[in-house]
Amino acid sequence: MGRMNLGRIVVGGLIAGFAYNVVNWIGHGLILEAVSTDTMAEPHIAPPSIGQRVQLWSIWMLYGVMVAWLYAAMRPRFGEGFRTAAFAATTVWIVGIVVPALPNWVLGFFSLGTILADLLVGIVGLLIGAVLAGLIYQEPVLSEGTAPK
Repeated sequence: MGRMNLGRIVVGGLIAGFAYNVVNWIGHGLILEAVSTDTMAEPHIAPPSIGQRVQLWSIWMLYGVMVAWLYAAMRPRFGEGFRTAAFAATTVWIVGIVVPALPNWVLGFFSLGTILADLLVGIVGLLIGAVLAGLIYQEPVLSEGTAPK
């Protein structure tokens, strides 16, 4: 197996993270706005400040980079395309969204419906991001006479 194309991982990851952020904004800010507002009001959680929003967007951009990196790492084994993007997105979704969400449900901070809505928005955003990252990612081009490492 050859080396991964770090530049393409970063670019694809930033685009994937941006796509995830847009889907998250559409899902929570527009479609599920009433649910999100009610969910935050019940345990008396203030809406996120500008600084907190920047931190959340930064974290979600890292999700995109993780998806792109996993896609690049999985591609030699699973091939390029949607299937590999779905594997990468599902992996990040489970580790980055599902597992952290479970204690919030178990401890009663959020209802099961709220958690499931968040999980649905998350997987859609990560799938779109992973597909975009996969479209951008290409293996590095080896010069003639160079063997892969």
